Amino acid sequence: LKLRSDKVALPNLALTPSLMALAKPKWTTVSKVEPDSTHLNIKMKCVSCKEVEVHGRKEWEAVLGDQTARVTLIIRDETQASACTEGASLRMQNAKTVMQKGFIRVIIDKWAVLKPADEALSFTVGEKDVSAVEYELAA
Repeated sequence: LKLRSDKVALPNLALTPSLMALAKPKWTTVSKVEPDSTHLNIKMKCVSCKEVEVHGRKEWEAVLGDQTARVTLIIRDETQASACTEGASLRMQNAKTVMQKGFIRVIIDKWAVLKPADEALSFTVGEKDVSAVEYELAA
């Protein structure tokens, strides 16, 4: 390895667990969900969950919410859908919104996770439904 005099050699740092600390998730509320929201991290309670068939594949539509509002989720993984029982406390991380016929849906895809919350959530789910608001594309 030859170095020119104007270049400084940097030490080769191996990535160790101490250097790769994971960032803590920033939790938000359902009322702040917008049509272009990504990286959503929300602690919610399940209101309902039902299985639907879309283009020949199984999906689940679940209504979840926190104390501010409720939203409809699209879940494509059966193990994540099994966690959605009525009244269950859940944590959703890294989800994103998609527009479906002008309405907001939060999708739990392969990058997102929906798991039981660490502690039981003690609130009543808000009545405002974020997924009931219809949006139209402005030109």
